[in-house]
Amino acid sequence: MDEKVKDRYSRYIGAMGIDAVAKQSACSVFLSGLGPLGVEIAKNTVLSGVKRLTMHDSRNTSFSDLSGQFFLSEADICLNRAGASLSKV
Repeated sequence: MDEKVKDRYSRYIGAMGIDAVAKQSACSVFLSGLGPLGVEIAKNTVLSGVKRLTMHDSRNTSFSDLSGQFFLSEADICLNRAGASLSKV
């Protein structure tokens, strides 16, 4: 594992162990559904240091999504939720 990664994730390594963090940093994750729970999972997955996150959602953003999905704004109404969240996650 790269020294920069070890330094950045030192507390996480202490909690999870170096082997678990090394495996996680090499894995790819597929997430379907970018509602309030899905976006929280996406955020935490990215923060945990996975190699790749693929996000999927078949729904477009509606006004009701704005109350729970914190990466969406009024400008994202009628756009796909995964596509609108991608650059912000």
